[in-house]
Amino acid sequence: MNAAIRSQEHVVYRMYGKGERLLYIGFTNSMKDRLRVHQQSSPWFHEVLCVTSVALPNRNTALLEEAFAIRAEQPLYNIRHTGRPQKFWSVAA
Repeated sequence: MNAAIRSQEHVVYRMYGKGERLLYIGFTNSMKDRLRVHQQSSPWFHEVLCVTSVALPNRNTALLEEAFAIRAEQPLYNIRHTGRPQKFWSVAA
């Protein structure tokens, strides 16, 4: 990854479902692209009703904020940083 990407503004985003249930926390430098990837590859994406985001100055800050938020908030579908066993999603073609 080049220095230009690392220094770009990134966002930490939260996806919520029914009853304001926190489904997922992630980070990206392109919300549009990341949402498209989730839509295509996350079997739970149909549950998402609301997405919020917070802008951060760079990738490293976003990585730290994402890890902290996942540990603290325990979203339903995150795997990394939760302390729960890893699961691997399979999407039928």
